[in-house]
Amino acid sequence: MIGNMKLQNTKFDFDFSSEDKILNAVWVGILGLEVLMILGVAIQSIWKRLAHKQPNLYQAELAAAQYHRKMLLQS
Repeated sequence: MIGNMKLQNTKFDFDFSSEDKILNAVWVGILGLEVLMILGVAIQSIWKRLAHKQPNLYQAELAAAQYHRKMLLQS
């Protein structure tokens, strides 16, 4: 791994293992967040498709009024 190599012609030893661990944790966290966002959108779309639509009260009243009007005209 590049982080564990020693630089030649210098007296410094750079150990990037802790930085690699931090960056890996951030990367995994971002991927996890993205997966949760995708699952959330998928669950919402499935929920909307499977949810029963409640009848519109106005349309139900309108249909009842039209039915009663038709019945009155026939009698």
